[in-house]
This record gives sequence, C-alpha cells and structure tokens, in this order.
Amino acid sequence: MDYWPFHLVVHAKETRDDYQYTPTSDFHLRIDGLPRCILEVNSTGRVACPDRYWMLLQAACLARLANSLRKPGTNKPVVIMAIYVDVRFVATQNLLCQPDPLSNEVRYLSREFDLRTREGAFEFMFRLYNLKSQLVLGINGLDPDLYQRIQDVKNEVFNRQLNFFISTTKPPSKWKCGDSSGAHDPAQPGPSHDAQTRRYILDEPAILKILKASGYTLTNEEIDGLIRLTPVKPSMREATAADGSKVVIKPLDSKSDELKILRYLNAIKSPRNHTIELADAFEHPVGRAIVLPWCTPLRELLDF
Repeated sequence: MDYWPFHLVVHAKETRDDYQYTPTSDFHLRIDGLPRCILEVNSTGRVACPDRYWMLLQAACLARLANSLRKPGTNKPVVIMAIYVDVRFVATQNLLCQPDPLSNEVRYLSREFDLRTREGAFEFMFRLYNLKSQLVLGINGLDPDLYQRIQDVKNEVFNRQLNFFISTTKPPSKWKCGDSSGAHDPAQPGPSHDAQTRRYILDEPAILKILKASGYTLTNEEIDGLIRLTPVKPSMREATAADGSKVVIKPLDSKSDELKILRYLNAIKSPRNHTIELADAFEHPVGRAIVLPWCTPLRELLDF
C-alpha cells in the first residue's frame, strides 16, 4: 500500500463536517509531489470489489487538483491515468480529466487489456512506456513551483486541524486531530487498522506532536523522491530516540493485548528470557504504540 504525500479534505453529508483523509494506492507514480498515475490490484479474490470505484474517485480528485495547479493562461486539462487489475488479470486503463475548471465534472475513457495474452500484455506495456513522454508534456502546463504549491496545500490542510481518518470506514466522532487526552474508544466507529494503516498513522500531525514531545523522530523513508527499502515489518516504523539510539515504533490495534503480554514477559527475570525489551509505550488519539530497541533482522545475519 502506497500513501500519497498529501491529504485530501472529505465533506461528510451526514455530519456536515470536513475530515482529513490520507489517500492510498497499491502503487502510484508522482512528479514533483503530484501523483500522475495510480494503480489498484484486486487482491481479495472476489469479482465484486469496491477498490476500482474508490480509485476512480481518488483519480477524479487528482484531476481537479492538477487543474488548479496549472500555469496561468493554460487551458489544456491535466490527464490522470488510473489502472485497475481485476481477478481475471485484466487491466483497465482509465484516463481522467476535468475539461471545464468551473465545473466539478470529471470525464474518463476506459480500455481493457487482457494480460494473459501476449498481444494484450504487449499493448499494455507499450502504453505504459509512452506514459513517460505524456507526463513530461503535461509538466510543461503546470506551475513551475509545483512542488512548493503542493506543500502549501498540504500545510493549509494541516493548519485546519481537521478530524482525520485513514480508512474507508465511517469517520470517528469522538476524537479530534490534536486531542491526545486518551485512546480511541473501540466501541465508537472509526478506522480499521491493518498493518499498513497502523504504520502510517504515525505520520498524522497530532501523533507527530506526541512523538516529538516524547523525544522520538521518525526515520525519513523517502530520499530524493525514492522510497527507501526498510527491513522492518509493515506494521512498524524506524525512529531515533532523544539519546540518538535507533528504535522501532509499532502502533497497536485498539483491541490488541500485545502491550499487556509484553509487560508480563519483560517482568520475568531469567537468563533464559529472550523477550525483546519494552523501551516505552504511549497513547495517541486512536490507540497506543510501543517502542522497541532496534535489533538487527535475522536475515542480515544468515548467509545463504
């Protein structure tokens, strides 16, 4: 799962409130911080999967955002590519654009490619090969300070201090961004926390403040636009403690007993107890997290 480098603002008709939403894609290609191609793969095994429609909604938001970032006087709409691969191994390429910036309407064209056949796979790969030149042409119509303008948009959303959620479930109603008075009540509707969601929830502004106050700094996973390969599990994040030591921070599911079990095992005083040490634990607006000392992954010690 690949998280976008900025947030969107979602308006809920039921509550008439705005929420801060972190878009995700199985894969995305971005230039100067703006995703231009997103991809979703149906990994559920079910033919009926909402991921395709969710992807198209996100791509429509991208098309509108990209149009607002064009150079003054540029009338050509920015095209966003959204690709969906279904359980039949058929790739659907969607091209989206907003012809009229004064209208919210976004139009799209779709074409399917059967990746199980040589012809379908070749034509699909050929279109992806040509994508680069199309993106380069599209950059010419965008603001020269595109990256800075996206950062300004990101900061504007952050300054609004909106309620936030990272999943597709109903937004939580009991806690707000910036409120660290206690953990999220599992009985209330809120985000579902799979491994990747728990991992990237540490990037939320309210939780970053708690990390900073506790003396922890997350390791930057992006260097010069490239995502650094990390040896830790998907549910964990590398960080640096106030004393400069490397640690691993692991957000826990709201129903997890891991902290309770780890404290119990750490209390056993025996030379045969090889349980990893619990360095710290803290609560944040949607649950809690544990801090573990950095240990070299076993695969780095084994020479095959």
